[in-house]
Amino acid sequence: MRRLLAIAAGLLALAVGAGLPSVGNPGAQAQESRSVSGVVSNGTAGAALPGDLAALLLITDAGGRLQGTGQAAIGPDGRFTFADVPLIPEASYTISVDYGGVFYGPTLPASALAQPVHIAIYEPTTDYTLIRVQRQVMLLSAVDAAQRTATATEFVRLENTGDRTLQPDLAAPGQISFLRFALPPDAAEVTLQSNLRGGDVISIGSGFALTAPVPPGEHIVDFSYTFPYADDGLAYRQSLPQGAGLFQVLLPESWETAELAALQPLPVIDLEGARYRAWEARDIPPGPGLQLEFTGLPQPGLLARLGATLSGGGFWQTAVPSALAAVLVALLLTGVIRKYRPQTAAAINPPPPPTAPPIAAAHRQQLITEIAQLDEQYAAGAIPAPEYHRQREQLLDEALNPISDDPDDAERDEPPPITP
Repeated sequence: MRRLLAIAAGLLALAVGAGLPSVGNPGAQAQESRSVSGVVSNGTAGAALPGDLAALLLITDAGGRLQGTGQAAIGPDGRFTFADVPLIPEASYTISVDYGGVFYGPTLPASALAQPVHIAIYEPTTDYTLIRVQRQVMLLSAVDAAQRTATATEFVRLENTGDRTLQPDLAAPGQISFLRFALPPDAAEVTLQSNLRGGDVISIGSGFALTAPVPPGEHIVDFSYTFPYADDGLAYRQSLPQGAGLFQVLLPESWETAELAALQPLPVIDLEGARYRAWEARDIPPGPGLQLEFTGLPQPGLLARLGATLSGGGFWQTAVPSALAAVLVALLLTGVIRKYRPQTAAAINPPPPPTAPPIAAAHRQQLITEIAQLDEQYAAGAIPAPEYHRQREQLLDEALNPISDDPDDAERDEPPPITP
């Protein structure tokens, strides 16, 4: 916005020649127009209104394209007037005052131009202690279990509690006069939205800083990012340089195994039909913040884990012993489940076992694939926990205890007769 205002100010002298209608030029447009008036005041206690200020008007259409500009002198009483302002449907009207490199003023629809516009300007300060974070909420909204990455959005509501604008001074060594926010280790794809104007986003430490001026009043800073986690958890220091009156973490209710240490658990929260488990901490002073420790985060399913293992260099050192262990466990389970049978000569010297029909192995493989796919759906939150457990137990039981279609199998399963 600051860059747009600066460009528009440079276009004022060329507005007509460049094809942009200039407010106050009656011949520039034929549509309906009106006068727009306002008043400017200095909101800092004991400070006077400077005498060299001007009001700037920018008109943009619904697509953000510049449709007109205007400039009006501000009188000793702080009043100003724009004449012949065109009323463009669905356009936005930004009326602002540049004071000390900070733009003050609102953006209004055409319907709000009938009322006088009130603009307050403020003296600058580098006193960072004026900033208070009222509430900061971390919401984990999605997870890629196969890649072990999660997506989070943090909603920050902060307030400048003074009557001066915090203006970052990046040239002052050792002085912190800008907003700072922490991120988990190796966070990526960071996006930011805020109602603060101007400034830049710079990388600092394990997070980022926002160098926009912060006028008195309440403001929003929302940012999203992705972050990796190892095994099933993540532990890191969530620093809170501005402190927080309330810090909350929300996890989807479908992540049943996920837990968060060090924060107070809350009842399940319903947000527009989506249910989240919640934790919170209150009245956190500015400084190192909280040690967050997530455990039980969603894990990749069997197919994803197998694919990752096959691509790794240590597959043959780990997969083969694991497969043998699985076979031994299956054999032990089979031995436990089957009933005790008295030994006979036939049992001591059994005939060669019959060859299982080829379809049995294919069917067992299909069941294992279905179990892996079911695990993937559950990890992605696409299936409720009760239904997941029911289907998985059914598939697992069928895989471990197949029902043969061969009638001779039933005879083979019967214990041999005991010879007197």
